[in-house]
Amino acid sequence: VNRQKTLKNLIIAICIYTAGFLLLGVLSFSNLIDEQIALIGLHLIAALSFYSYWKHESWGSAKYDCLGAALLLLSIGFRLLNATDTIFYGSRFDDWPTSLLVNSSLINLHFKGEAITVLGLLILVTCWKLTVRDKIEHLTFLQIKPTGRTKQFIALYVLGLLASILLSQGISGGPFAQLFITLRMIATASIYMLAQSNVKNKPSTAYKLLRSTKRKIARWSSLQYLNTKLSRYLADQKFQRYEK
Repeated sequence: VNRQKTLKNLIIAICIYTAGFLLLGVLSFSNLIDEQIALIGLHLIAALSFYSYWKHESWGSAKYDCLGAALLLLSIGFRLLNATDTIFYGSRFDDWPTSLLVNSSLINLHFKGEAITVLGLLILVTCWKLTVRDKIEHLTFLQIKPTGRTKQFIALYVLGLLASILLSQGISGGPFAQLFITLRMIATASIYMLAQSNVKNKPSTAYKLLRSTKRKIARWSSLQYLNTKLSRYLADQKFQRYEK
């Protein structure tokens, strides 16, 4: 992994977001645009910064399914979905509970929360990218052959996803409502189990290092043993010649 290129892409993405964030902030707090336009702009500028990072970064063959790329792509879709929702339904700040204790306007708090979320995600993906380095293509579900256990986890995840879609559409399921909620929880757990099975399918770097060290120690011990036997043999030969 080219460390300098990764950091450069991070800086570019942050600059894109910061420029749009400051422009929207100035226009919003000067009352030149309303809250709805400001929220739409925040979502779109966040999606643009995520896309810039994903587009210019090197992901190898795991451009769509490694953790870093998946986080960015899902964030892009989430921001576009929020922007579309805001276009049709507005900011809906009036729906917030009046008992909510805030020391500032809701739009001001939204600006702060968006900045923390977007910049935090960009930094998180960068840290992950610099940590895994050249092992990105090995940390993807699509590059391994699914075992029987992996297929079970995938099936549970699909069932949980279908249950979540039904619940989100207001379909309670009647007597099966508890089953839908349980399937959704199992789907969340299956994500962790899939990640664990993926890691177990390939030896970790620590395991390879330990195995290599063990072999070196064994080789060194064998050489030391041979050296001891040879020294004793030479000493015996020298002693025998001395007696003669």
